[in-house]
Amino acid sequence: IANDAAEELLSGPKPKGMVVREGKTFTYLYLEAGTWSPAIPLSAFKSPRPLFLTVTLEGLQHGALLRSVEVEFQLLDRGKEIKRFHESGDDGGTVGLFLPLDRLRNSQDPRFTEAMAEVGGLSDYARRRAERLEALPWSGRPVTERFGFLTDLSGYGQGAGYGIRHTSRAVIDLECRALRTLGVNGLRACPPFLREQINRRAGPWAALGRIAEVHGMGYPVPAVRRSERTGRISESPEGAGCPFHPGTARRTQEGVQHALEQALSVRAQEVWSLTVDEIGSVFDLSPEGKGHASVCPHCLEGFRAYLRAQGLTPQDFGAVDWQPIRPNAYTAAASTETEQPQFDRETPLGPGPAEAAPPDDLDTPDLVEEPDARTAVAPGQHPDTGQPGLPDRGQALLRYWSRQFNNTASAQLFRSLRDAFARENQKKQEALARGDTSGPAASQPWVRSFSLRGNTFLLGGHSLDFFDFYRYADNGFCYETSNRDPRVWSWDSYLCDIGRNHARKWRLGFGVYVKPHRGAPLQRILSALSRKATWVFLYTYGHDYWKGDSFSSRPDCLEAISRAARLVARAESVLYGADWAISARIGVVRTRTSEYLGSSASWENGKWIYTALAHEHFLVDALDEVMLAEDDLSPYSALYVSGSHVTRKAAVKLGEWVRAGGILYTSGWGLARDEADQPFDDLLPILGLEERSRPEIWTDVRRYGATALNTFGRSRPIPDGAEIRPAGDIGIAFKPLVGREVLLPCPGTEVLARFADGGAALTRHPCGHGAAFVAGFFPGLEYAAAVHRNDFDMSRDFNPQLRAFVTAPALAVAQPAVQPSQPAVEAILLQNPQTGKRAVTLLNWTYRGNQLVSFENLKITIRSCPGVTRVLSAWREEAIPVHRQGDELVLTCPLLDEADVLLLE
Repeated sequence: IANDAAEELLSGPKPKGMVVREGKTFTYLYLEAGTWSPAIPLSAFKSPRPLFLTVTLEGLQHGALLRSVEVEFQLLDRGKEIKRFHESGDDGGTVGLFLPLDRLRNSQDPRFTEAMAEVGGLSDYARRRAERLEALPWSGRPVTERFGFLTDLSGYGQGAGYGIRHTSRAVIDLECRALRTLGVNGLRACPPFLREQINRRAGPWAALGRIAEVHGMGYPVPAVRRSERTGRISESPEGAGCPFHPGTARRTQEGVQHALEQALSVRAQEVWSLTVDEIGSVFDLSPEGKGHASVCPHCLEGFRAYLRAQGLTPQDFGAVDWQPIRPNAYTAAASTETEQPQFDRETPLGPGPAEAAPPDDLDTPDLVEEPDARTAVAPGQHPDTGQPGLPDRGQALLRYWSRQFNNTASAQLFRSLRDAFARENQKKQEALARGDTSGPAASQPWVRSFSLRGNTFLLGGHSLDFFDFYRYADNGFCYETSNRDPRVWSWDSYLCDIGRNHARKWRLGFGVYVKPHRGAPLQRILSALSRKATWVFLYTYGHDYWKGDSFSSRPDCLEAISRAARLVARAESVLYGADWAISARIGVVRTRTSEYLGSSASWENGKWIYTALAHEHFLVDALDEVMLAEDDLSPYSALYVSGSHVTRKAAVKLGEWVRAGGILYTSGWGLARDEADQPFDDLLPILGLEERSRPEIWTDVRRYGATALNTFGRSRPIPDGAEIRPAGDIGIAFKPLVGREVLLPCPGTEVLARFADGGAALTRHPCGHGAAFVAGFFPGLEYAAAVHRNDFDMSRDFNPQLRAFVTAPALAVAQPAVQPSQPAVEAILLQNPQTGKRAVTLLNWTYRGNQLVSFENLKITIRSCPGVTRVLSAWREEAIPVHRQGDELVLTCPLLDEADVLLLE
């Protein structure tokens, strides 16, 4: 007990059998068996919320020898006992209690009787949770077996110490009961005795051996240590944060060996070995932060070798030799990247909540604040070498390659690990192909190395790429869902599109960390599983008495996961191993170059371009500039490329593809400049423009920051002449909120919409067998503007005529495979290649505030499904009447809440 509290509590007569020892901060009470401690008033606990209380017992002389304990507790009201209970610890002197303080302090509170029933040990608490889940109406239905549902089971330990909340094996059994009702079939953190049982497939919890996660090899470099209080460096080992240090090769080899041994020692069907949690740049581990590469001689040589491998010379940067060529994207100072809060402020759409600023590492000035939007390095003398400075073009190009190098230098540290895991999987594959099912190679788990990615692709961007990174590192793709705003929850499908693409192209494993308490768990799970993901990590069950950021105390989240486990199980024979029945004919690109050199308006516009296409029910392939430059683009009828900057290699390929018959769409000053921040004159004949001018920007645009959506900031007067007026049947007249680029079409370019002052706002240019569409405004952001109100209603606020400014080109060349009658209902037609079975997954992303909008009698049109005579709702387990209209299958879904799977027979 804290010394100041102990003085008051121990002021009365001390009971026999109690010894008091006062320490520097705490007073310790030692009790003989059968002796009660002094009563502690509930008012001493300051928390207004329910409390998990950890009670630790140590012997006065031989504390470490306490093998097991049983502790008795009383609850008193004005000195009279009103409840007595006990709690046991099987493996040491730690037990846990649950006290619902919010309802317990006042015996006159109408909730007091209910709270009294809940007071007890963790065993009672865990039992109530398991029984509550087992009593759900659908609990008797099977749970998923083939898909992995993974989580943590922490809090147990032996003896006493940091992180130990109890020592009871009975509590673990009760929690495993609850986990199995949630479909969990794999664990990351769990007690060693439970892991041993799972490995031996012994005991009642053998089903938890479907999948496992272990912590494997991190970055194979030392890291600086910093004071938690000041942030100053307290220790800086040699080679800290340096990927090119001579000792890195040895550390890599040792790390790979350790990670392999650890992963292969686990008895599970597949084991995922985590490298770095929420991975950032390797240079962040150095004293200089990301600026390390500009001052370290090992990294300078590595950088120049990297540029030479890209076919670059000093002359490309405007230099005569390599001396002035060094990374220029980050300053060489200790990293202080933090998110700075901003005050609430008025926006053009009403008051917006405070939001965190994008990380400093973005370093991407908005066009409003920085009209030139290029790296601010003055010409003249190079600050470090005294050599003549690089021209603006050279500085911008160097900035681009510096950012690329930051990504590549980090990723390549895991190439050896990736390849080693791939070799082990090849051994297993070859053994199974020979018919060997019991030999060592056949019996070992499938192993994947992966870094856990934040969902920064959906936020402000990140120093590590979501495409190029996987050309060097990892044989598993995994990110965590963190967005808290219902209006952007559907963006998780965008990141899952990237995961699906990587799984198909590079044969990566694919899994997702889903945080149920962050919203839409059922939709997020089904979105991933409809895109070739084979597992989800439910982050995290906890438990709630062990970790605050958990969902196990939330009945709504527990019920949602319980439903998800049974919905997935009912459709598992179709979903597992399935892919889209019809390949995507639409591709979307948000250029990495624009993330580096472009504006926030350009960056955010691309996200809502994706949303507009999703609301038209198009499934898309998510691509990057390297794929544009190197891959076969002929499968795509239309490509939507968002971003003001694009690499020259990608632009050349785009031009060839358009001439061959492709439809290109860009907007928001799209494709105006190259990676050296130079005007892209070579693209003008493709786009059908005489020249490009910088856009006028009237409203500040902020990159999304994971919490409340607060895209639009300060605004300036919008000219009356900026109103957009369609020249044909695409869209409606409206005044744009964000800004505009007045287009200058060349002869032969069709003007589809004009600004009120006569300038071209939307053009279409025939080019060869294809065409290019250019929007001189930000149609994605304009489509999303109405939903940025505090009283948003996603069933009402997305205007289909504004959406047409984005989707009309795609609709001219493609049709959605499945078309629900509501825009924010996502529908995916899947086919299992092994069984030929088909299904449609339905995901309802429609919210009014934080409340889901359910739909009754939702009309759904399915195309390209010959032979289907019966449709079954996997969740409702009932047939849905269907009828044919030509080649289309039309049905009416009686009710759609969060999600369902339609099984086509």
